[in-house]
Amino acid sequence: APKEKPPSFHSEKPKLLDSARTTATRNADFPLADAIGLAGFGLLTFQWLMDDVLVLRCFGMASCGSMIFFNFLRKPPVMLPVYFNVLFLGINGYFIAKIVDERRDVDLDAVEAALHAAAFVDVGLSKRGTRDLVRAGETVDRTEGDVLSREGEPRRRKVAVVVRGAIRVDAAGERLA
Repeated sequence: APKEKPPSFHSEKPKLLDSARTTATRNADFPLADAIGLAGFGLLTFQWLMDDVLVLRCFGMASCGSMIFFNFLRKPPVMLPVYFNVLFLGINGYFIAKIVDERRDVDLDAVEAALHAAAFVDVGLSKRGTRDLVRAGETVDRTEGDVLSREGEPRRRKVAVVVRGAIRVDAAGERLA
C-alpha cells in the first residue's frame, strides 16, 4: 500500500481554521505553545519599531525566550533553534548590560561638567561619554592672545573645545567669528 503523504503547504488548500496552524505548531505538546510561538514572532516583528536600542534588545530577549519555549515543547523538540536563541539571549544580555552601564550617571569634575553642559548635552552625549572623551584628550589652559592654529599650516588632528572664554577665528585677514 502506498504511504500517505503528510499535508504540506503546497498540497491541497487548508480549511480556514487549519490555515492559522502549521504542521509545526500542530506537533506541539503544550496547548499554549502555539500562542507562545506566535507571540514570539510578534515580539520579533514589534522590536524593530523601537527607537531606543535598549528597548529593542529587551524585546529581542523576550522573543528569544518565547522561541526557546516554543521550540523546546514541540514534539520532538527542535534543538537547533533553541541553541541559537540561547546564544541570542546571551548576546542581547551582554549588550543590554553595556547600554545600562553607559547610561548610568557618573560624577564629572569641574572641567568635564562645564564641557558637557557647554558642548555635549544638546547632542545627546552621555556624561560617561563626555568623561571618556575628556580623559582620552588633554586639558589645556590658554591665555588671551595665544594662537591655536595659523592659516596655511598643516592641520592638526585635534579637536579644541572652549569651555570658558572666547576664541577668535580669522581667515585671509578677515574676522569670521
